[in-house]
Amino acid sequence: MSRKPFQHKIERSNSSHAILETASRKRKAAKIQALLDEATEFSKATVLDIGTGSGDIAYELAKSAAKVVSVDIVDERKQKTGYKFKLTKDENLPFGDNFFDIVITNHVVEHTPNQKKHLSEVMRVLKPGGYVYIATPNKYWLTDPHYKLPFISWLPRKVSNFYLRLFQKTDWDIYPLSSRKLKKLFGSKAEVTNALPILLTTKAVQKLDMWKSAAVIARFAPKSLLNLSQYISPTLIHIVRKQ
Repeated sequence: MSRKPFQHKIERSNSSHAILETASRKRKAAKIQALLDEATEFSKATVLDIGTGSGDIAYELAKSAAKVVSVDIVDERKQKTGYKFKLTKDENLPFGDNFFDIVITNHVVEHTPNQKKHLSEVMRVLKPGGYVYIATPNKYWLTDPHYKLPFISWLPRKVSNFYLRLFQKTDWDIYPLSSRKLKKLFGSKAEVTNALPILLTTKAVQKLDMWKSAAVIARFAPKSLLNLSQYISPTLIHIVRKQ
């Protein structure tokens, strides 16, 4: 597989942290679907995508799912076809209870001040037995992916804000999470599974050329080491089932 797409500068929104570059969003959609295919019948699912951004992820997922609805607090879409879009004002979702088979919240929760409300709304609109794909930067990774400053997410919020203002003259608007905190926020009615070992050790990875090298290494790694990925990976990826 050519590595040229990885050499390009990633296009980001001027008003939010959304990535608007199409090629990387297509790769992300493939990863999301590959994992969800392992859990459920994606082709029959009604899907909610939270945090539309460029619209490319919703568009790609809509090629396979029964229906895709996407929401965001701003409209920055480049790709506007194939799915239904709704603007929202905050963490509240404009849907009834038990409405969706799958909810995707991809790098949204770290931008949400009221994380408990965000996740409670996710679980409210999800059908019993339905699945959530959630990804977020690991609070305890060495650098924050948004501002690239080492250890900023480890620090108390006031200190992080001072640190960021000192070096980049802006406020700290990220709310980083650890795997343990994420599980706590979902509560006892959710079955939360670290998805990185699933991605690396199942047929899902065969759809993702850029993950194949890691999969070869993972094939020989003990399960206990793979489970540690939820603590030592730069990104947390979890699949959550509503009980």
